[in-house]
Amino acid sequence: MARFRAARVLELAGAFFGERGRGYAVIVRGSWDGDIEAALRERGLTPMADSPCMLIESPLAEPAIPPGIRIERFDSEQRVMDAVRVNAEAYEAIKLPAEETRVFFGRPAALLSKKIVGFVAYRDTVPVATALTILSGENAGIYWVGTAAPARRSGLGEICTRLTTNAGFASGASVVTLQASPFGEPIYARLGYKTYDRLLRYRLPERK
Repeated sequence: MARFRAARVLELAGAFFGERGRGYAVIVRGSWDGDIEAALRERGLTPMADSPCMLIESPLAEPAIPPGIRIERFDSEQRVMDAVRVNAEAYEAIKLPAEETRVFFGRPAALLSKKIVGFVAYRDTVPVATALTILSGENAGIYWVGTAAPARRSGLGEICTRLTTNAGFASGASVVTLQASPFGEPIYARLGYKTYDRLLRYRLPERK
């Protein structure tokens, strides 16, 4: 396998995307990619996101569902699209444009796989929180935890996290992992998730 110095990696990436007139992101793992991180900082770049990598090794207490809230599993494309609706709004708070979130969910039927367990919380008929777990043998990963603005600080994101965490263990996982946002990190830490690494995301060219 070919190996390149950090400066050469960035040079090749810049040339590839530059020819196509596109920006791109570099994701740096704190414990592995110190040389690339140093090269980016030498260019005066700062990370647009700093996400702790967290894990937990035992199930959580099952959550109590508040009155007026119902939780549904992903059992139809409509449930998936309700989750997209929540996250298209929620992730704008960490500077992910809504249209990019919708691109990630461009094939909603794929999320009805047996390898994915997702939940949507509804207040009456309105979707207000969501999370999903991807199952992978002895491991499971939590993704796309989001809460709509009117329901923030209501504990619904935590409820969905508890449910998806436990779904991972119920599937046979011995460890469940996630990458936290600044908003989610203290919640996950309170639940018992531990930080084992960090992911830094740089955008090139940097937006002013």
